[in-house]
Amino acid sequence: MLEHSKIYKNNDELDIKEIFENNEIVAKYGIPCLDNDLKGILKSDLILIGASTGCGKSTIAKLIAEENAKNDKEITVISLENFKGDDFLENLFQEYKTITKNYNIDIIDFISLYQQGKIEKKSLKIAEQKARERYKNISYIYREEEDYTTEQLKEDVKYIFRETQTDLIILDHVDYLDKECGENDIDHITKLMSTIRSMQLVYKIPMVCISHLRKNNIGNVKNPVLIPSLDDFIGSSNKTKIATVVIMLSPDEDVKAERNIGLKNYEKPTFCCIRKHRKLGRKVVGYAKRIIFDLRTGKYDSEKITNFQVNYTGNQINEIENESVGYNANYKTSSKELIGV
Repeated sequence: MLEHSKIYKNNDELDIKEIFENNEIVAKYGIPCLDNDLKGILKSDLILIGASTGCGKSTIAKLIAEENAKNDKEITVISLENFKGDDFLENLFQEYKTITKNYNIDIIDFISLYQQGKIEKKSLKIAEQKARERYKNISYIYREEEDYTTEQLKEDVKYIFRETQTDLIILDHVDYLDKECGENDIDHITKLMSTIRSMQLVYKIPMVCISHLRKNNIGNVKNPVLIPSLDDFIGSSNKTKIATVVIMLSPDEDVKAERNIGLKNYEKPTFCCIRKHRKLGRKVVGYAKRIIFDLRTGKYDSEKITNFQVNYTGNQINEIENESVGYNANYKTSSKELIGV
């Protein structure tokens, strides 16, 4: 027989230590501006990261995993898009580039050199040692069967909680989960996000979910969307309603604009925007940062940051003169001079 839930009158029976422990900062984002503004990932966070084409969704997952692994956090990545070892191959490639200082090769060149027996074997061995050291605290779950459903995810999270000491779960990415027989898209996304949130509340493990976005700039050349909104996620709006934090990453593709003058050919300008934060709210929502991804190192620069105010639809941005975010920010231009109008 089902019993009623416990009632906490005025929260008198809740221990203050437990309350803080349930909301402690347990991990980092691996993207300097987010760690600076949000201080890190809370144990209670269900984070949804939407990334436009060209931003490297799996790269974001890799950055988060590596940043926390080097700080002795145990990370589990549920990788539904990649072949086994793809993530390690990317890391091996980055280490090899750094050791050989050959920043002009891409990963296909790297694979080709290995296949042709032209790889620098000594450098490769050192790169492998460094990559394995970096990955020692990261565990992976890959798609083993044709279908990977919400029920399979539920079983895997139970196993992660029961058999590991995981501090953070990264789902790369949420759109690769398969629908159950008879499910429509809305029911599928609603069930998936609700299940993830329910498991979090029970197991108290934060989760980061990487997600696709619609290609919303098609046919909108005169007034393009620079920074996607909450409405631009593929699937049901319940994705963003259930998530506690929503972050957008999109390429700043207008390389001829004044804001991009002086960039090197290996520097990739990217907008980073917090679209929702259940605890911080308006203090961070409505603002964006233009950050630089360094193709040589595979990381975001911690210093080259420009601040903007952004409207809801993301087609108007206004540069902020100083580094403050929120009510005290100073603006370079008036509201009539918004970039992108």
